[in-house]
Amino acid sequence: MAAGDVHLLELPACIYLDRTVALDALFHSEAEATPEERLRAFLGDELADRVMSGFVAVLGRDDLPPASRIVEVHCENEYCVAEAPMVCGVMEMYRRGLALDGIERDTLAAAYMAWQRRPESESSKPNAIASAMENALFRSDSDWEDFFRTSIEPQLDRNRNYPGDLTRLAYEACFSGLAGRLAVEWLRRYPALNLHVQTELLACTLRNAPCDQVRDLVLDLRDRAHPDDATRLLWLSADYMVDLDNRRVVLAAAAVEHPEFIWFLRDRIVSGNGQRFDRFSLDHLEFIVESFGNHWSNVPRPTGSTTGDCNPSDASDFIRDVVYAIASRPESGATVALQGLIAGHAFTYVDMMKHALALQLKGRRDHDYSAPTVGELRSAVTDGLPESIDQMRAFFADRLEEFRKRIRGSDTNMREAYWNDTGEPRNEEYCRDRLIEHVSGQLPKSIRFGPETRMPERKRADIVLARNAIKLPVEIKGQRERNVWNAVNDQLDAKYAVDWQADGRGVYIVLWFGNVPRKNLPKHPDDLPRPKTPGELARMLRDRLPEARRSSIDIYVIDLSRPACAA
Repeated sequence: MAAGDVHLLELPACIYLDRTVALDALFHSEAEATPEERLRAFLGDELADRVMSGFVAVLGRDDLPPASRIVEVHCENEYCVAEAPMVCGVMEMYRRGLALDGIERDTLAAAYMAWQRRPESESSKPNAIASAMENALFRSDSDWEDFFRTSIEPQLDRNRNYPGDLTRLAYEACFSGLAGRLAVEWLRRYPALNLHVQTELLACTLRNAPCDQVRDLVLDLRDRAHPDDATRLLWLSADYMVDLDNRRVVLAAAAVEHPEFIWFLRDRIVSGNGQRFDRFSLDHLEFIVESFGNHWSNVPRPTGSTTGDCNPSDASDFIRDVVYAIASRPESGATVALQGLIAGHAFTYVDMMKHALALQLKGRRDHDYSAPTVGELRSAVTDGLPESIDQMRAFFADRLEEFRKRIRGSDTNMREAYWNDTGEPRNEEYCRDRLIEHVSGQLPKSIRFGPETRMPERKRADIVLARNAIKLPVEIKGQRERNVWNAVNDQLDAKYAVDWQADGRGVYIVLWFGNVPRKNLPKHPDDLPRPKTPGELARMLRDRLPEARRSSIDIYVIDLSRPACAA
């Protein structure tokens, strides 16, 4: 025993490690007893001293299983007899104050691998024994890589559901770079991994790997055959992360066919560290509401207990969180996004989305607030006329909103002015002039509002709102115009907003007439499907603006479509 016979030392090692369940009828130790005290209480002092010396002697044997053998045996749900005595040997050396770097490296690596497969390793509390072994074993990143490969790859070979050490690699911040690299490699090397492991590795990749490697992985594996719908949806959730613009149609179709797709996307957005909406674009957030809001109705959380986190109320909670995440962004794009969602998606969420829009507008005003000039203060206490280009934008936005309300509820059927007697939309110039007439009646005389105003380089804007040195250019297109997709960049931004009095600002208006034979929207330049609502069109137009210009150019889609009974 003192010479380190692992078979004789196995039972004393279980006593030392407090693994005495089988001996409960014969032996009871104090809950707070140390390993040494448990052993002495069971064996007596003389025999316990010999056993503890035997534990140390075990570490000098040359027939111990290596770390790789311990992993292989555990993959078969077995264990090596030498594991417990090896772990006890390390613990006893630490108790005696002996340096662990005196242990032969392969032996210490095996003892550490055995330790990692014991319940003690799963505790979130720091452990002095584990730290001492790690300080002796791991002196470089390559040492950690060797350990994780030795531990995890045999388990991936056998496609185990819950590979040991994978969670540690994936979630401990100190391993993030290594974790991302290994996850990418393993997803490529092991195509038949079960869903749980693929989910863990993909989440690790998205969280830790460089963006270019993530994108290459997702695109390279896009056409890989999947054994079931769940695995397919998992990889579509990666498409959502890295290639939403190009995969929107496929993703939207998956959402219709598989409403449970929402849970996979929730996993991409809501991590173990909480909700991370700030990492996602407005497009990503809008897609959630657009795609799932009508299937997963807005329902409250039921009273009493529920099981799991994939209930209808969980879907409602998530969609509401997404809406308020959009509302938390103080930018014009978020305003347009919420307006579009209110107009065309998820009718059971409309009231809460209106509340979210009110919060967003308030936050946007607070965010954009700057101390007023003397002239602006004078304006505020007199007739409230705009004294800056951004005030003019807000002023015009209010007038357009009033026009929208009037045209929706007009007793005189105001929208019919934009249609001819044959039931077709009138031409762009005629509609532009009617819009001026309808909006200008709400403007004070000091604001000039007229068509075809000269701009730089002898260009003429459709409409300009002008007051003193303020000049806000407005470009209007009917939905059927061939350049409706490009005019916001090619005309408004490139030719009109450059005027010094416009200060880079501008307004782009598209007149929406709905589905009219031979008068519909031209094909999208990127071959995307045509929008079905004014809100979708506004979003797609905004997407075509450079990111840096979206806060300076306002886009409005005015709904002039005729009700079905009037068509």
